[in-house]
Amino acid sequence: MKSVVITGSTRGIGYGLAKEFLKRGCQVTVNGRFPSNVDESIALLSQKHGTNRLTGQDMVVITPQLPKPAPLHSSPESPPSPNP
Repeated sequence: MKSVVITGSTRGIGYGLAKEFLKRGCQVTVNGRFPSNVDESIALLSQKHGTNRLTGQDMVVITPQLPKPAPLHSSPESPPSPNP
């Protein structure tokens, strides 16, 4: 059985994806920022699909700040020479 975690799946497109993956027999983890929204989504989804393939987790998924990329050349005075 395939497992999927769908972020932002308590409404909209994410909720629709959760329904579709459940229809296809996948184990689905519903995710949202607020516990009440996750609980509500699980209650609605479990009415049709049961709870044996459905879990929920409230959390905020963020992208960490990445370091700035290194310059393309070592100093502004000596840009890379063009390829011949």
